[in-house]
Amino acid sequence: MIVSSEAELPQPSRSAPPALVALVAPDVGMERQARVGKPGLAVVVMVWFLRGRVKGRAVFPVAAAALLPGALANLLDGVTALRLDSLPAAGPVSLAPRNLSAIAAALGHPVTGALLKLGNAFDFFSLWAALLLAFGVAAAGDVPTKRALIGTLCAWLCLRLVLSVAIGGGA
Repeated sequence: MIVSSEAELPQPSRSAPPALVALVAPDVGMERQARVGKPGLAVVVMVWFLRGRVKGRAVFPVAAAALLPGALANLLDGVTALRLDSLPAAGPVSLAPRNLSAIAAALGHPVTGALLKLGNAFDFFSLWAALLLAFGVAAAGDVPTKRALIGTLCAWLCLRLVLSVAIGGGA
């Protein structure tokens, strides 16, 4: 007589609504936003690079404010997921367009090749976060606003182009 273990028995499955799966599924973007240390380090480095003086108490509030656009982008994805009957099974997807390529595709003009990589580099929510970071660097580091804006936007552009075009990933 063969006895089967409990592991071989079929387990009852629970079906979660797609919106709940989209909101609580582990996502690289959500994991990155949960850590305030990297934006805090970015504030300190940008203030040092722009020759300002860091006010220690202002670093982490500025870093936390710079994370808000990414959180709002994830919220938009969650609201979009609530409107769908089912989610695609092909890994994590961005449900609301976040960059130039996604907006062009949503308007019916998908781009390909190098133009796709370049369009993916210009993410509106990361640009918004960079602008918040620039004003935060100006306030937290006694840096003139114009210098902070130019320096932070140049750093954002270089980072986005390197990560999205040269390496092929995304930030």
